[in-house]
Amino acid sequence: MHSTMNAREENRYGELKFDQIASRLLAWYARFGRKFSFRYLRDPYSILIAEILLRKTTARQVDKVFPEFIRRYPSFKALAEASVGDVEKLIRPLGLRGRAIQLLQIAKQVVDRFNGELPKNEEELKKLPGVGGYIAGCVLTFAYHIRKPLVDSNVKRVLSRLAGYSNVPMKSKELLRRLSEIYLLIAPKGAERDFHYALLDLAALICRPKEPRCEECPVAKLCIGKCLKNDYF
Repeated sequence: MHSTMNAREENRYGELKFDQIASRLLAWYARFGRKFSFRYLRDPYSILIAEILLRKTTARQVDKVFPEFIRRYPSFKALAEASVGDVEKLIRPLGLRGRAIQLLQIAKQVVDRFNGELPKNEEELKKLPGVGGYIAGCVLTFAYHIRKPLVDSNVKRVLSRLAGYSNVPMKSKELLRRLSEIYLLIAPKGAERDFHYALLDLAALICRPKEPRCEECPVAKLCIGKCLKNDYF
């Protein structure tokens, strides 16, 4: 049983069954989770690079270039010494101009300021170009085992439906705060990474923005929102 923030004792989120949701999601992910190369590496460098590449790009597209990227540039030092042109050519299929420049800027700052190793401090991570709370949280959670709520737009949709918030008008900051609490209450200690990927895959394959496939959802019976067709997400 979790004890995070005492919210389990005063379940302010209706009848959410946190442990059941986690166990069912993990079991579903073990059978149906998507297999991407960047999901199997645990070092901070690979995690940060993958998250930068994944921004506004599909996981399938990133999976096509990520292994070669890591082979050519296995460290921040190697990336810092690369040319913008070579990096641009490698990641061109992902689109978004300027991402190569951003990657080199990050690499050079990490080499210069942190001797080539990412810090374990969220505020320091967020000072790097293009690194916001979500990406910093992924690094801290996946590489350093410091639990953070990883709520992007996809996770927001899933958790909003689960908690019955998706059709309730609410200021974005308050919604994010509540969903962040729920995230940490559900995320099982020691399996945070698989849990997060389970949420992302559920969002991509089942709990889609339009026409959610509730009949195939492993947590449908535990969902307060019941995939309302008129929700905001």
